[in-house]
Amino acid sequence: MVLWNGSQRATQILSATQAVATIAAADVATAGTAMVSVLDTSTGLKSSPVGFTIAVSQPVQHTVTLTWQAGSPNTAGYNVYRGTVSGGPYARINIALQAATSYVDNTVQAGDTYFYAVTSVDSNGMESAFSNQVTAVIPTP
Repeated sequence: MVLWNGSQRATQILSATQAVATIAAADVATAGTAMVSVLDTSTGLKSSPVGFTIAVSQPVQHTVTLTWQAGSPNTAGYNVYRGTVSGGPYARINIALQAATSYVDNTVQAGDTYFYAVTSVDSNGMESAFSNQVTAVIPTP
Protein backbone atom coordinates (compact mmCIF):
# COMPACT_ATOMS: atom_id res chain seq x y z
CA MET A 1 0.00 0.00 0.00
CA VAL A 2 1.32 3.47 -0.88
CA LEU A 3 0.94 6.23 1.68
CA TRP A 4 0.73 9.75 0.25
CA ASN A 5 1.40 12.27 3.03
CA GLY A 6 0.35 9.53 5.45
CA SER A 7 -2.94 8.67 3.72
CA GLN A 8 -3.51 5.32 2.01
CA ARG A 9 -3.94 5.37 -1.75
CA ALA A 10 -5.28 2.65 -4.05
CA THR A 11 -2.23 0.62 -5.03
CA GLN A 12 -1.48 -2.04 -7.63
CA ILE A 13 1.60 -4.20 -6.89
CA LEU A 14 3.43 -4.92 -10.14
CA SER A 15 6.42 -6.80 -8.75
CA ALA A 16 8.60 -7.08 -5.65
CA THR A 17 10.12 -3.70 -6.53
CA GLN A 18 7.30 -1.85 -8.36
CA ALA A 19 3.90 -0.52 -7.34
CA VAL A 20 1.49 1.89 -8.98
CA ALA A 21 -0.64 4.16 -6.80
CA THR A 22 -3.58 6.33 -7.75
CA ILE A 23 -3.00 9.92 -6.63
CA ALA A 24 -5.92 12.32 -7.04
CA ALA A 25 -5.36 15.44 -9.14
CA ALA A 26 -6.27 17.58 -6.13
CA ASP A 27 -3.26 16.10 -4.29
CA VAL A 28 -0.86 17.50 -6.90
CA ALA A 29 -2.73 20.65 -7.92
CA THR A 30 -0.46 23.00 -5.99
CA ALA A 31 3.30 23.22 -5.90
CA GLY A 32 5.06 21.90 -2.84
CA THR A 33 6.44 18.69 -1.36
CA ALA A 34 4.70 15.38 -0.72
CA MET A 35 5.96 12.55 1.43
CA VAL A 36 5.52 9.05 0.02
CA SER A 37 6.15 5.74 1.78
CA VAL A 38 5.22 2.11 1.17
CA LEU A 39 3.38 0.01 3.76
CA ASP A 40 3.63 -3.77 3.67
CA THR A 41 0.11 -4.65 4.81
CA SER A 42 1.06 -8.26 5.61
CA THR A 43 3.74 -7.26 8.15
CA GLY A 44 2.76 -3.71 9.06
CA LEU A 45 6.27 -2.49 8.19
CA LYS A 46 6.53 0.94 6.59
CA SER A 47 9.38 2.28 4.49
CA SER A 48 11.08 5.55 5.31
CA PRO A 49 9.19 8.42 3.65
CA VAL A 50 10.64 9.84 0.46
CA GLY A 51 9.99 13.48 -0.43
CA PHE A 52 8.73 14.43 -3.86
CA THR A 53 8.79 17.97 -5.16
CA ILE A 54 5.66 18.88 -7.09
CA ALA A 55 5.95 21.46 -9.85
CA VAL A 56 2.70 22.73 -11.30
CA SER A 57 2.64 23.86 -14.93
CA GLN A 58 0.03 26.08 -16.46
CA PRO A 59 -2.34 24.55 -19.01
CA VAL A 60 -1.60 25.12 -22.67
CA GLN A 61 -3.25 28.30 -24.00
CA HIS A 62 -4.05 27.93 -27.68
CA THR A 63 -4.60 30.86 -30.01
CA VAL A 64 -5.69 31.33 -33.60
CA THR A 65 -4.04 34.11 -35.60
CA LEU A 66 -6.00 35.36 -38.59
CA THR A 67 -4.56 37.59 -41.32
CA TRP A 68 -6.18 38.94 -44.47
CA GLN A 69 -5.60 41.33 -47.36
CA ALA A 70 -6.47 44.99 -46.90
CA GLY A 71 -9.74 46.22 -48.35
CA SER A 72 -10.31 49.31 -50.45
CA PRO A 73 -8.87 52.69 -49.42
CA ASN A 74 -12.37 53.55 -48.12
CA THR A 75 -12.18 50.74 -45.51
CA ALA A 76 -12.44 52.04 -41.96
CA GLY A 77 -11.82 48.65 -40.34
CA TYR A 78 -12.81 45.02 -40.04
CA ASN A 79 -15.08 42.78 -38.01
CA VAL A 80 -14.07 39.21 -37.20
CA TYR A 81 -16.72 36.51 -36.87
CA ARG A 82 -16.50 32.99 -35.48
CA GLY A 83 -18.82 30.00 -35.47
CA THR A 84 -18.72 26.35 -34.52
CA VAL A 85 -20.65 25.15 -37.58
CA SER A 86 -19.33 25.42 -41.13
CA GLY A 87 -21.20 28.16 -42.99
CA GLY A 88 -22.40 29.86 -39.80
CA PRO A 89 -24.10 31.18 -37.95
CA TYR A 90 -21.20 33.38 -36.89
CA ALA A 91 -20.89 35.70 -33.91
CA ARG A 92 -18.71 38.81 -33.95
CA ILE A 93 -15.73 38.31 -31.62
CA ASN A 94 -13.92 41.65 -31.87
CA ILE A 95 -15.09 44.32 -29.43
CA ALA A 96 -14.14 47.33 -31.55
CA LEU A 97 -13.61 47.73 -35.26
CA GLN A 98 -10.21 46.26 -36.18
CA ALA A 99 -7.92 48.68 -37.98
CA ALA A 100 -5.23 46.05 -38.58
CA THR A 101 -5.48 43.21 -41.10
CA SER A 102 -4.91 40.60 -38.42
CA TYR A 103 -6.61 39.32 -35.29
CA VAL A 104 -5.59 36.92 -32.51
CA ASP A 105 -8.37 34.83 -30.99
CA ASN A 106 -7.15 33.71 -27.56
CA THR A 107 -10.50 32.34 -26.37
CA VAL A 108 -10.35 29.04 -28.24
CA GLN A 109 -10.61 25.72 -26.40
CA ALA A 110 -8.49 22.61 -26.91
CA GLY A 111 -10.15 19.97 -29.09
CA ASP A 112 -12.68 22.35 -30.68
CA THR A 113 -13.07 23.39 -34.33
CA TYR A 114 -13.87 26.99 -35.28
CA PHE A 115 -14.96 28.63 -38.52
CA TYR A 116 -14.01 32.26 -39.16
CA ALA A 117 -15.07 34.98 -41.57
CA VAL A 118 -14.16 38.66 -41.80
CA THR A 119 -16.08 41.67 -43.06
CA SER A 120 -14.86 45.13 -43.97
CA VAL A 121 -16.64 48.27 -42.84
CA ASP A 122 -16.34 51.45 -44.90
CA SER A 123 -16.14 55.02 -43.64
CA ASN A 124 -19.96 55.30 -43.89
CA GLY A 125 -20.42 52.30 -41.58
CA MET A 126 -21.54 49.95 -44.35
CA GLU A 127 -20.43 46.37 -43.72
CA SER A 128 -19.46 44.00 -46.53
CA ALA A 129 -20.57 40.41 -46.97
CA PHE A 130 -18.58 37.73 -45.18
CA SER A 131 -15.21 36.78 -46.59
CA ASN A 132 -14.45 33.19 -47.50
CA GLN A 133 -14.58 30.99 -44.43
CA VAL A 134 -11.41 29.61 -42.86
CA THR A 135 -11.26 26.70 -40.43
CA ALA A 136 -9.11 26.27 -37.32
CA VAL A 137 -8.86 22.91 -35.57
CA ILE A 138 -7.46 23.35 -32.07
CA PRO A 139 -5.24 20.50 -30.86
CA THR A 140 -5.63 18.70 -27.54
CA PRO A 141 -4.36 19.66 -25.04
